[in-house]
This record gives sequence, structure tokens and C-alpha cells, in this order.
Amino acid sequence: MNVYLDSMQWIYFFERNPLFHPQTRSMILRAQAARSSFLSSPLVLAEVLVVPKKNGDVFTATKYRRFFLSSAVSLIPFGADAAERFADLRAST
Repeated sequence: MNVYLDSMQWIYFFERNPLFHPQTRSMILRAQAARSSFLSSPLVLAEVLVVPKKNGDVFTATKYRRFFLSSAVSLIPFGADAAERFADLRAST
């Protein structure tokens, strides 16, 4: 099974958000146990890099980059078609 997590779920996980980290960690561990594949997009990578870049935190930015560019995650393109589908979903929900 493929699992796509949005940027906030990854941020909660990486930053150990006190409110949302436990649920996010549990979800990620269940997906790993089920041998699911994680999908993401360059847009998510861009979003998780914002705070480390704003803070000049090269170490954390590099860690995030390495994770999203590793074999643990498959980056899928976020082109114009995906943007249109995204906008349709957002507009209808």
C-alpha cells in the first residue's frame, strides 16, 4: 500500500510536536510494519524546509532533504495536472 502524508504530518513527526507527534508516529510505524511505501512530493519537501532555512539550521535542512530523497520516500511529480486536482479537492471540501 502507498501512504501519502502531507507536510504537517511530517513536521509533527520530525519536530516531535507534543500534541500530534504520538498519533503521527503511530501512523508511520503502522505503515512501516505493513511494508507500505511512503509517497511525497517536492511541494512537501519545500514546506518542511521552510523553518530550518528560516532559522539558518543547515543540519536539519540537510537531514530533511536526505530523508525525502532517500529510498524511504518516493517523490511524485506535482505538475499542473496535480495542481488542478488539488484545487478541485480543496474547493469541494
